[in-house]
Amino acid sequence: MITRCLSLFATFSMIVPCALVGCTSGFGRGSAAFQNGDYQTAMNEWQPLAEDGNAQAQYLLGTMHNEGRGVTRNEPEAARWFRVAADQGFADAQYALGVMREAGHGVEASPAEAIRWYLRAADQGHAPAQNNLGLMYSEANGVPRDFKEAAKWLRLAAIQGVPESQFALGRLYADGEGVTQSDKDAAKWTRAAADQDLDVAQAEYGLMLLKGQGVKRNDVEAARWLTLAAEQDVAVAQYNLGLMLTRGQGVEENLPQAAEWFQRAAEQGLPTAQQRLGTMYEHGRGVAADDAAACLWYSLSAAQGNRAAAQSRDTIASRLSPEHRAEVAAMVKSRAAAVPAPPPPPFQHPSPHPLPNKPLRKSFWSLIRVGSSSFRAA
Repeated sequence: MITRCLSLFATFSMIVPCALVGCTSGFGRGSAAFQNGDYQTAMNEWQPLAEDGNAQAQYLLGTMHNEGRGVTRNEPEAARWFRVAADQGFADAQYALGVMREAGHGVEASPAEAIRWYLRAADQGHAPAQNNLGLMYSEANGVPRDFKEAAKWLRLAAIQGVPESQFALGRLYADGEGVTQSDKDAAKWTRAAADQDLDVAQAEYGLMLLKGQGVKRNDVEAARWLTLAAEQDVAVAQYNLGLMLTRGQGVEENLPQAAEWFQRAAEQGLPTAQQRLGTMYEHGRGVAADDAAACLWYSLSAAQGNRAAAQSRDTIASRLSPEHRAEVAAMVKSRAAAVPAPPPPPFQHPSPHPLPNKPLRKSFWSLIRVGSSSFRAA
């Protein structure tokens, strides 16, 4: 869901152009081949260099093995090449090995070992390593929880422009964890991440504008930022934008459009959006009145523990025929089987005037980590 500025590995952005190394060198020929999609030739050119101890070539072979370019994908072999490059002090390889150690890909999972490799890369100014190191301190993953240490590393990465770090640092300021609480600084760092198109940051900054938290309240700007996040399928932004459209707050009132945003958020499993969509169907606001559809969405919300939705479901179900109740029950069962309930979203605001709730630590931090267990940017 989150748009990332950095992929897990800097990988081939590091490949030196032929103009700098010369396409007649082995490294240059490999770089030119890779850029042309000829991965086998790139492997053939870089392999001898890697075996001769060239750390960059070793790192690139590791990424080739990890991604299956020019060779069958082989995570243990990728980890082996990352390790020999990391032992030579190559920061990208140290970071890559840290990720593999944390995730248990190609090597035995070991958060403590991940910390060790992240730290070696972070000490060289490697921004993604600084980001992940800060997050591990915040999670107590491999080290005791230490928000001051988390803030230190996240700040270093944030200054280098990593949007995930900027967003995380903003949340630390908002919560006063590891830093002196400051709504102004929270808004500053959240805005920096939002400016780089980080969707959850856009959603949060929109809410800050809506509340006037750390910034001057501006409903029109709030709607703009929430729209940017909603268009990137951030469910809670879609829900909050729908609320604004029902009230004409910062935007012209538009009930059909509000219903569309509620629908998109509801389809992602957001219980408050499911409840709101049920209300729209029950009262024919922005959509044609449909008791069966209302009962469906109330039921889906109630299945996630929404008591108010359960009450509405029971009320409207009493107006349905036995056949319609059976159809709704079958649809609820089918949806529940097809789409597992998502983890709680980091910013869920069921009230008409949303206020940021403190997120569940694990679900929040896992959303903003640079990279993923599959070694792909999300």
